[in-house]
Amino acid sequence: MTTTTQSPAAFLLNIYNWRHSDLIGHPDSIAPTETAWHNNVRNWNFLAGITQSEVMARHSMPNLLSSWTPKGQKQIIGHHFFPNNAICASEGTLLAGYNILKFLNSIKVDVAHLQDALITAHDFKTTHTIFRDEPIQWEQLTYDEIKGEPIIMHEVDRDRLSPKFQVTLETITKMDEYIVFFIQCNPNVTIFLDCRNEDAAPTIALLSHLPFAYKNCVIKLYAYSFSSAQELIAAVEQYQPDQA
Repeated sequence: MTTTTQSPAAFLLNIYNWRHSDLIGHPDSIAPTETAWHNNVRNWNFLAGITQSEVMARHSMPNLLSSWTPKGQKQIIGHHFFPNNAICASEGTLLAGYNILKFLNSIKVDVAHLQDALITAHDFKTTHTIFRDEPIQWEQLTYDEIKGEPIIMHEVDRDRLSPKFQVTLETITKMDEYIVFFIQCNPNVTIFLDCRNEDAAPTIALLSHLPFAYKNCVIKLYAYSFSSAQELIAAVEQYQPDQA
């Protein structure tokens, strides 16, 4: 696991680079100034006299695991850190999380399981997170194969992903580094880790090695993927969880 003593802002500046001329020169690549995402602004309609900041404060509780009750207020969770509220950063990235955690206390990410690591990825059937000419088989990739690869942001055409894409400054990052970074941004954050099928077991094993993050993380899994609790436990044990 990689940790940093730098401020979140300094850490972001140090990992950004433009080493991706092959993608930038791709015929479907567009410049950041050409993206439609800058116009993708959601307007929230509130009752007279109620502001967005007031709603966020009431419906984004800090330390949700210890403060929320069954009769508590409904909560707003940054779903992949929706791009417009993250100052047009590509969704699910460190920059998007950094910006949205300035005014929200809960965020949600999708987990992708590689051979030897976990990363965050929203859409598993497209080149939404990493550019490849063929369909991505995440579980067949190692982290070294994609380390430093740029995250790309597809354009949207009539509510569908377009072949056109923008090469962002963000790069592929391990899930444990996301967790560390988000807690540094906002120590009161609650991170919802959405695990699909085979992603649940390695995510549980990973979190077992991060005791400082227990109060900050919720693992969401699909129970129908396992016939029993014992089957889930056996799956987790294959990924060397902390036995303490």
